[in-house]
Amino acid sequence: MSGYALIHRKKAPNNAWNEKLLVFGIVCGMILAMGTSLHWFRQQVTITVPEILQGWIHKSRVPIYLPNYFLFNFLPFYDGMRVWMRYGIYVNLFAAVLAGIGFTRLIQSIKAVRHRMISIIVLFMTIVLIGIDFYIAPFPLSEVAGRSVDHWLAAQPNGGAVVQFPIELSTQPELIYATLIHEKPFLGMYYGAYLPDDFLKRTYPVLNKFPDKESVKLIYEKGVEYILVDESKYVDWEGIKRVIESFDLSEIIELDGQHVFRFETP
Repeated sequence: MSGYALIHRKKAPNNAWNEKLLVFGIVCGMILAMGTSLHWFRQQVTITVPEILQGWIHKSRVPIYLPNYFLFNFLPFYDGMRVWMRYGIYVNLFAAVLAGIGFTRLIQSIKAVRHRMISIIVLFMTIVLIGIDFYIAPFPLSEVAGRSVDHWLAAQPNGGAVVQFPIELSTQPELIYATLIHEKPFLGMYYGAYLPDDFLKRTYPVLNKFPDKESVKLIYEKGVEYILVDESKYVDWEGIKRVIESFDLSEIIELDGQHVFRFETP
């Protein structure tokens, strides 16, 4: 339908600018949705730098930068954009408007020759195609529920803080949700676009080396009482467990592969 609108745009000269603006919006939306550099089959497309320029930029190949690269680096606040693909919304919107124009012109053309049955068939086929276009097969669902260890923590009377290892798990939304179940302080960081510098630059690098002396010391200083360790994330779990226990940390309980440790001495 969008193509029909463009092919027969001469029949409606007063609306010529409308179609040009819609096509311009579609092209811009597609380019912006492609990110900061050109990719093909998930691989960044690069070009060879002429030898005369290699000594200046110190690279033999460079990517093909798209407009988003310059907007991201030079337009204030633009670097808050997380998902470039969202520009595709505008592509869908402008294409739908253009398709509506094309459908209107098609029906008008059919009515001009007084083919009522053809108009009904075209209308029916359009409705079917729109239904197919909007059809979404049911996605598999997953139950949103806490883990066994979260419910165990909720049953503990004291309100000691909790930390999850490996520490990268403490940046996942599932762990943020778990705090609604056990309602205990959580050593991690909020899942979002802008993350706290204190955690990223100071706390995270230290805890990322757990278990070692520095990370255990930081955990103690933060007032953490329950140290959760996911066994499935470590290749040599028994070796990791021995190292953890060497820092005066004793295992309290294990629930579905989640081991809970606590400091032996206050």
